[in-house]
Amino acid sequence: MVVLLELISRNREYLKVYFPVMSKYVSDKEHLQAYLENKLPQGNERIHKAFLIMSKGLPVGYMILKNYVPVFRRAESAYWISEEFQGKGFTTGALKSLVEYAFMKEGIRSLHLHIASGNKGSKRVAEKCGFSFLGMRVNACHRGDGKKEDIETWRIRKRFKWDFG
Repeated sequence: MVVLLELISRNREYLKVYFPVMSKYVSDKEHLQAYLENKLPQGNERIHKAFLIMSKGLPVGYMILKNYVPVFRRAESAYWISEEFQGKGFTTGALKSLVEYAFMKEGIRSLHLHIASGNKGSKRVAEKCGFSFLGMRVNACHRGDGKKEDIETWRIRKRFKWDFG
């Protein structure tokens, strides 16, 4: 837990735009625990599982499975990576691993991403990992800097041998 707190502290300014709750409220171990247990304001989101993205034994990012709906075997993922590690394949590798974990270990059949329309890096990661663009919600992202941005929804579905489409 201490390594995640240090990672958040090092990236607090960067996180203010797209992860404002984490940036604003997670300042010590108690608040981090509350965040991970869904006791801080996060809208309707519920964290199902949380993972650190590691490189050479050091945390470089954070990824979650959230809003898991067991009856539909559907979940969402969100992630961020330290600015100095962006564009080096860490997020792509981590998301591919998360997709495999979600499908094989959690029984999830459909995994969604909600990506701010201006976040070209995340859209590229989604494409590399096999996600497909589903649609866009206008002004659905209330950023930490007070601006609104469109949100794109991306999805990957578990394929079965009898799937033809």
